[in-house]
Amino acid sequence: MKPFNENEAFRLSQKLGDKASEKDITRINKKLKYMNHGPVRKVWDKVLMLWEQLKNPETPWYRKSIIIGGLLYLIIPFDILSDAIPGIGFLDDVFVILCIAKQVLELTTFVVVNTVKEKVDKQVKAKITENLDKAMKNSLINMAISFSVTATGIVIAILKPFGQTIAYYISSFIFIGWFIFVTSRNVKLVKTALPWVKSVVKEKGVKKGIIAEAKKQYHSLEVLENVKRNGSVFIHALDEIPCLEELYDYYLGYFKKKLLILGAVAVSYVVVVQFVLKPVLLNQFGGISTFQIYVYPFTHVCKTVATFFNK
Repeated sequence: MKPFNENEAFRLSQKLGDKASEKDITRINKKLKYMNHGPVRKVWDKVLMLWEQLKNPETPWYRKSIIIGGLLYLIIPFDILSDAIPGIGFLDDVFVILCIAKQVLELTTFVVVNTVKEKVDKQVKAKITENLDKAMKNSLINMAISFSVTATGIVIAILKPFGQTIAYYISSFIFIGWFIFVTSRNVKLVKTALPWVKSVVKEKGVKKGIIAEAKKQYHSLEVLENVKRNGSVFIHALDEIPCLEELYDYYLGYFKKKLLILGAVAVSYVVVVQFVLKPVLLNQFGGISTFQIYVYPFTHVCKTVATFFNK
């Protein structure tokens, strides 16, 4: 039976710790090794953990005060239940040690979790920013290359420096070659995105689908979720670890603007260059439509063959 509740055990330890001096710490150091017997033996690992926390220079003083109080209570022979009482004399000591160990573990875990959260937050934000900046940079480079290739094909079709037939052939091969290159690259992107799309369809929701696929591809996320779900029953500080849904909402909001800007730039480029400037310039100055320039080699060969057989 508990001699008192957890709050009372905590307050008692705090009171003893606040009044403690260096002599009391020396006293603990001398007597602690003799306490490993009876019921205390079952919680000896926690006693040693508290002692290590006490000796650790990085442990905050307010936490050390609680630990000192708990360990003092253990070595004091006359407490709520006198240690001299056979069989039950150390039950209250054991209870106090368990309560203080739990409190210290909670406090320590809370600090660790928050430190980890801060580091992870910075690292994830940095990684997202790096990937988005890289994606934006690559997109701009690809747009510049695409514009150069398109402009080259248009200029050759308009100026016809090698005669109309050869100029149309060259322009056609430039456009077809670039189209094949872009298509093959997009096929790779689609293959990468396909599992995520399937997951979204299967889970009937974007958030659920992305989270499910993320757990499948990154096993550590599922491990983290299991630790949070199962461990928080015993260590409440683990509740501070954000769930995957919270991470999704938080980081989506963080990089959504950049993602929208990237998408807007890409769509604007395709619409303006590929569907407006290219057709207009080819029609007005090149004397040929976009469709005709793409199929020119095929149609020209067919006309040449037909002319040859008609002679």
